Amino acid sequence: MCIRDRSSSGACASSTRGVIFSGNSPSLQVNTIQILTISTTGNAQDFADLPSIHSGGSAAGNATRALYMGGSAVSPAGDVNTIEFFTIATTGNAQDFGDLTQSAGFRTGLSNQIRSVQGGSEAPGVTDVIDSNVFASLGNATDFGNLVSAASSLGAFASPTRGVFAGGSPASNVLQYITIASAGNTTDFGDQSVSRERVGGGSNSLRGVYGGGAANPSSNSNVIDFITIATTGNATDFGDLTAAKLSPGGASNGHGGLDYTGFALQRPSVNYMPGSGRGIAMGGYCLLYTSPSPRDQRGSRMPSSA
Repeated sequence: MCIRDRSSSGACASSTRGVIFSGNSPSLQVNTIQILTISTTGNAQDFADLPSIHSGGSAAGNATRALYMGGSAVSPAGDVNTIEFFTIATTGNAQDFGDLTQSAGFRTGLSNQIRSVQGGSEAPGVTDVIDSNVFASLGNATDFGNLVSAASSLGAFASPTRGVFAGGSPASNVLQYITIASAGNTTDFGDQSVSRERVGGGSNSLRGVYGGGAANPSSNSNVIDFITIATTGNATDFGDLTAAKLSPGGASNGHGGLDYTGFALQRPSVNYMPGSGRGIAMGGYCLLYTSPSPRDQRGSRMPSSA
């Protein structure tokens, strides 16, 4: 299962389909949307197009709709404030949903079935802004609150009640959380095992798992951490990726997990272990997916969030 080399993309999922938005392929920005069926192996397929060409936006989805929010365009150069959506089960190009509270690139999204929440950005300059949208209602994003400190390129994942942001640029070990149903500022959750930015993760209702990223601009990470979302505390080491990976984004289908990874260090490959859910890391030069349980033999698979 592989897609063409791509980085700086957004990714999200319904219970059946994974969605990959836009990105750089490999250095040229594209506006294509690709999909894959989570329960079966096979290559990602071209699905639709965004109305304009930009990358570095955030994505979030529920069982019905996928949103792609913000990003940075090359021509004309600059960040954008657009929110675009489409219905995951049907073909058709993305349509206008509304606008973010500000133009923003490298923002990170998370969601439950009712609401998307997206935090941090370069707008330009790193910000602490958090916006939210209700999937069922077209319209502009509303202010949700603020991060504990300004950051961009965070990792993010959620249970039905709580959302967690991990790390961020500049490289940080901070984990912070929100209650998705209630607007407000983030609260300290704990610490990562390693300070990192641009990590990617997925989750189910109980556990969040995330990996990769960079400890600094010249040192990518292969570390995978996990947390129990309902219980604050520091992250615990889960295992290692097959290779250090930079700029992941993440999504979850609520049963399995789905992670979209930008640059990796090896050619496309697939490892699969059957189980009750799947985690997928894809893009750049590597694609793999796994079961939802930690393994003693590390370096062979990325864990699922499901």
